[in-house]
Amino acid sequence: MVVHLSRGAFWALLAALCFSGKAVLAKLSYAAMPGLSATSLLGLRMLFAAPAYLLLLWWYMSRFKPLVARRDIAKAAGLGLIGFYLSALLDFEGLRLISAGLERVIVFTYPLWVLLISAFLAGMAITRRQWVAQGVAWLGLVVALWSVWRQTDTTNQNLWQGVLWVLLCAISFAIYLTAAAPVMKRLGSVVFISVAQIAAGLAIFIHIILLQPTILTQTMPPVIWLYALLMGIVATFFPNLFNTMSVNAVGAANMAIINSVGPVFTILLEWWVLNTSTTLTDWLGMLLVIVGVGLLLRPESAHKLPAVE
Repeated sequence: MVVHLSRGAFWALLAALCFSGKAVLAKLSYAAMPGLSATSLLGLRMLFAAPAYLLLLWWYMSRFKPLVARRDIAKAAGLGLIGFYLSALLDFEGLRLISAGLERVIVFTYPLWVLLISAFLAGMAITRRQWVAQGVAWLGLVVALWSVWRQTDTTNQNLWQGVLWVLLCAISFAIYLTAAAPVMKRLGSVVFISVAQIAAGLAIFIHIILLQPTILTQTMPPVIWLYALLMGIVATFFPNLFNTMSVNAVGAANMAIINSVGPVFTILLEWWVLNTSTTLTDWLGMLLVIVGVGLLLRPESAHKLPAVE
């Protein structure tokens, strides 16, 4: 049992570290090529990630031959458009305007939105602990935003536009998770995630061809291709595999709790790679969000939420 917990915790921590690198790599990409659009960056990321998921899906289906319903495959593809196309596009738009650390803190509020959406749509009763968790996490987000606002020109509209984009990203990802749980349970995490990511890749490619074809003629510096490769494989494909292995060892609720260190990894990476400064107020806001979400994801509360796999 101890071995399973240690192994599961290791995979979950590794996944959190890999995921945290996505925002930092996006900031590096925007700095390396001024004017780079969120659509271009997402397209480059999926150019590497989608084929990896296609190979994974082919290997898994060939080896295990699971019985899957076409209806569930279609649902997984549709949910992928919400969770990995729309949500990612909103996220990358926000990252053009705000720091990687603030982005990760805002995105990390998605379990709060999952709870609210579940309560609204399914009539699920919210417990006292969940209300306390909500209050602590939202207080943390307010503190984090206040800290950034103090350090920024108060007339700077980019900050609030970026916050809005990332907040919409968290909400859309929460909608995806709320609807994904039953489909993921029937398909299994490997098939579900692979189909969803492949659908998202196709969506961004179609988006570029139909709406922004000039992107196809852009000349990208070699370093942008490197960042895109790292985002697509190291910060997208591998951490999903690591989380799946963690779930198999310790369960979805424990995996999600361990993943809560993600914002810490992001801020540390941002400080190390981008040489940004972080105040005590920034850390306080992030800590409150982590504590609030951690309370929400405790096994007693987490069993009422869709499993995050």
